[in-house]
Amino acid sequence: MSKIFRAAAPLTSRIAPVLGAVLVLVGLIASSQLHLAQVTAGSTVTTDKNDYAPGETVAISGSGWIPGQPVALHIDESDNDLPWDASATPDAAGNFSNSDFVIQSHDIGVVFTLTATQGSVVATTQFTDVVGPGVALNGDPGGFEIQGGAVATAGGGHTDWIANGVGTTGLLTNPGGVPIDSTVTYRRLDAYNGTDDIFSGSHGINDNPNTYTWKTASAGNKGDLNNVYVHISKDSAGHRWVTASADRLSNNGTSFVDFELTQADLTQVTDVGCSSAPCGHFVTNPAGAVAGDPLFATGGRIVNDLLVTAQYNSGGALASVIVYQWKAVSGVYQWVDITASIGAASAFVATNTVDGVSVPYGAFGGTTYSKNQFVEMSIDATALIQANVDPCSGISVHSVFVRTKTSTSASSVLDDFVTPIATSFSAGRAAGTAASQSSARVAASRTRSCSSPAALASAGTASAAPALPKSAP
Repeated sequence: MSKIFRAAAPLTSRIAPVLGAVLVLVGLIASSQLHLAQVTAGSTVTTDKNDYAPGETVAISGSGWIPGQPVALHIDESDNDLPWDASATPDAAGNFSNSDFVIQSHDIGVVFTLTATQGSVVATTQFTDVVGPGVALNGDPGGFEIQGGAVATAGGGHTDWIANGVGTTGLLTNPGGVPIDSTVTYRRLDAYNGTDDIFSGSHGINDNPNTYTWKTASAGNKGDLNNVYVHISKDSAGHRWVTASADRLSNNGTSFVDFELTQADLTQVTDVGCSSAPCGHFVTNPAGAVAGDPLFATGGRIVNDLLVTAQYNSGGALASVIVYQWKAVSGVYQWVDITASIGAASAFVATNTVDGVSVPYGAFGGTTYSKNQFVEMSIDATALIQANVDPCSGISVHSVFVRTKTSTSASSVLDDFVTPIATSFSAGRAAGTAASQSSARVAASRTRSCSSPAALASAGTASAAPALPKSAP
């Protein structure tokens, strides 16, 4: 039998194609990883503006993405409204655009967080509706700069808590942090981390303030206050503005700071015989603790009191603001959200979005803030009253109560606070004189009106809002 012999191919000639294929595969993987690294490092998503008005379209654009692969777009809202989802496909250059998101009227004061995702690559940005950082034209020289810091921008020509060279104005001494004019700027320096006066029990924002009690203990770290400032000013149109700031011990999580403008006088009282001394309660004037007291029927507050809540998160996120008015809903007095009534350029809010922001007057034992540890706001109180009560009406504010809480829900629990700030100013046409300071103080409404048809029509129900008819500056 003959044998057929085949010449064996050289080993190198058999290995070479396989090795070549492997090298090609390795090259593709390396190229893909390099491309992914480049995309991860350079992928961006932006909007055409930082702040929008209701009815405006948000123009979203992206760059540095893998061409032809869809990018998922997701928008979360700080008011916990339903999220928005869409997608866009990058062109050959890695760019995409989308103009499907429109700002709604109920979005005023909201912070929007836009997230773009393609595989494991994620990019984010934020924008606001009407209320955000800016310069509040509140009557202070150059306007008050709400930018998330205690020190004015050098050369900016604006007012801030601390001046910063020629052309800037400060409301506080540097470095002491003492108000230069204590008749319009108020300071509360609060203890923290263990020896603090905090709310005792589970008090809520809608509870009668005459039922609030306090004790000496530790507040939650993210709600633990140290420096609180409140500043009252009047702009060229005669509108009263309230500008305020606060800070917190920890920036871990979302914090909520209330600035309540009360028409009644609110006082912190110290009791005796408690286990967590010092401790005590709060009282209003007029009284409202028990049935028969002037303010008891309206929940211990006066109709049209205002509450401004500043909300600030972590990780360099923007701050947002919610505004409430004290009124009856189905016969029950409570805080009602009126944020949608904020007009353009009448409210501003900001938090520091970077680490190392200077605090010349000191905070929590240091002289700098970590990101999202400080928040400030400025709001036209007169405009709010005119939009929600009557153009000819106003209120006289006698206390500012600053406190923290666990959330913005009606069931949120109050945490830390500073001693209520006694003040006296009018927001709107609240100026007037009272016939007496005795029983007539609660028989008349603090809300005074002029001769507009709406004001005359509501005059018959004014007595539903008992008040202190004091004159205010």
